[in-house]
Amino acid sequence: MNRRGFTFIELIISLSITSVIGLAVVTLMGAVTSGITSKEDGRQSSIRFSTLKTKMSAYVSPARCILDTSPSSATLWMNDSRESNTVHATEIRWIEFNPTLEQLEVSFVSFPEHWSEEMKSSNDTECNEHTNYAQLLSNFNAKGYITSLTLVDQISGCDFWFNETQPTDITLISFEFKLNSTMGETDSLVIDEVIRQHLLPLEEIE
Repeated sequence: MNRRGFTFIELIISLSITSVIGLAVVTLMGAVTSGITSKEDGRQSSIRFSTLKTKMSAYVSPARCILDTSPSSATLWMNDSRESNTVHATEIRWIEFNPTLEQLEVSFVSFPEHWSEEMKSSNDTECNEHTNYAQLLSNFNAKGYITSLTLVDQISGCDFWFNETQPTDITLISFEFKLNSTMGETDSLVIDEVIRQHLLPLEEIE
């Protein structure tokens, strides 16, 4: 069962969307409305596209590295909040396409608010090169410690493309998808996002 909640990262992302959405709608209108006859429908699709682009940039750009991938998902190491130069479960964001709900989601570990920092730390799994990140997500979800947020809904598929085959070597992620609307599907849309400062576990920031 998913729990509702926001970490600092998710709060910053939610606050950033409003400030950029107006300009993004204007600049992206032409690209998104291709193949859609309704101007209002095109405007709404533009807003959804712009919002998703802002969210994906906020997640991918500051991430340290990619931990795991699939054709419809990416597992990101966001930061080293434990200051250990290793990956902990609470530092991970799982971004994946949910075909049943037709939406792109982000999931993260969120412990009960009443827990002490010691309890949170002791339950915050430290990962290594043998970690199965899909299983890790499943394990925490079974305990009720996963929060999932919708990045964008009503999308017709979402394919992930990466510039490298080895997850930890990846620095570029491309998302290709179509938005569903009252007038049908948009043309294929693509969002490209780059990791600004690629850092692997045990690497120090120079």
